[in-house]
Formats: sequence, C-alpha cells, structure tokens
Amino acid sequence: MNLMNKRPAPWRQRQREETERNRQKPRHEKWYRKHWYIIAGLAGVLGWVLKDGADALDKASTLPTKLKTVKSQVLSWHYNDDSWNGWWTTSTEGLVDSGDVKVSPIRAQLSLSAVQGKVHGEFSSETICAIAPLIGVLMLDGDIHGNVLHGIAYQIVAGKRENFATFSVTPTKDGLTILPMQDPLGLFGNRLDLISAFAEEQKNHSNADCAVERQKFISENIRKLTGRADKDGRRRVDNVFGR
Repeated sequence: MNLMNKRPAPWRQRQREETERNRQKPRHEKWYRKHWYIIAGLAGVLGWVLKDGADALDKASTLPTKLKTVKSQVLSWHYNDDSWNGWWTTSTEGLVDSGDVKVSPIRAQLSLSAVQGKVHGEFSSETICAIAPLIGVLMLDGDIHGNVLHGIAYQIVAGKRENFATFSVTPTKDGLTILPMQDPLGLFGNRLDLISAFAEEQKNHSNADCAVERQKFISENIRKLTGRADKDGRRRVDNVFGR
C-alpha cells in the first residue's frame, strides 16, 4: 500500500481548514493603537498640569483675557486712536507765534475720544449758538476710515435722538479741519480749522453754552407770543361788539 496516497485523518483535515480560515480573517487593530495620538495628547496635557500645577491652570484661564487685550491694542494701533483723543479749539489767546497757525475766525471747540476706530465727542461753537441756541452743544459719533473721520452730529430732543449734520474731519499740520457733508442748518459753516488746545481752560464746552443767545431767543419768542395773544384778544373783543 502506498502511504503517500493515504488521505489525512478527519481531525487533521479540520485543523488545517481552521488554520486557513484564521489566516484569511482581517486583523482588528487594538483600540489604543488606533487612537494613539489622542492618548499622547492627553498624556501631554496631564504632564503639563502636574508639572506646573495651579500656575498652569491660572495661565490657561487668563489666556482669553490676554488675547482680547492684545487684540484691542492692535486695533487701537491700527486706527491710531491716540492721535484722535483730545481737545481742539479755534482760540489762539496766549499762544506764541499765533500768526503762524491757521484757525477759523469763529469761536469753536471740539473734544474727541477714540477706541478701536470708533469715535465719540462733543462740538460747540458760536455758529450753533446763533442758529440753534437751545441746542448748545452737539454730540458726535463717527468711524475712522484711513486717515479721515466720518461722523454724525446729533442731540437728544424731547427724549429722542435728532441728527443735525454729517461731516468729515481730517488731520492737518496744526490740528484738524472739519468739512460739512450734509448740514442744512449750516452749523459747521463752510469749513472749520482748529488747533490742538494748549491750555486747560480751553477744555470746557461751557465756554460756548449759548447762555446770551439762548436768553435773547427766549425773550424774542415770548414777545412774539405775547403780541400774538394781544392781537387775538383784541380781535375777539371787536367781534363781540361788532367792530
């Protein structure tokens, strides 16, 4: 009998088939090998915390605030806020070599405060006093675009915001120049040139509070109302007596 042609025993045949099936099965990667980068990251953070302790956590908690501070400083530098903060005036009283600077002949003052390109301020002038004495001081809001401030002049009237004019402000060698854009009342005139205020007494809008003009305006209107009331009263009397 030829032993080479002898078939293998059934148990050995099953063993070979089982080995072949196991060889063909896909090998599943262990979970820790598949997500090694997550484990490494967590280990790094844990090591950082254990090393630096409370100081590390404190730095992590203050980081967003520091980032906001840096962002604010960058924006302020970008818009050059410091150059827009301050007071400007048309007064040259007490200024040496005042003939060398260019200012408008009317009395006017401007105060501005800039934060990251957003500007707020106040404007007072004898033009406002002459045209609208009850307003006195105009409030200003604006935005810096490049090297020019575009703004709106307004005031609160009867609890409601009323916009009176739009304007632009441009830096000059001596100070600032205001040019009206839409100014139906002529509150800014055709052009207004101001210099940087050099004295503390110039930094006060009460110097242009329109007190004299306001009193004159009220007195004139009271006389007009009184005269109109007298005419209406005489007209009613004449109607009664058939005159």
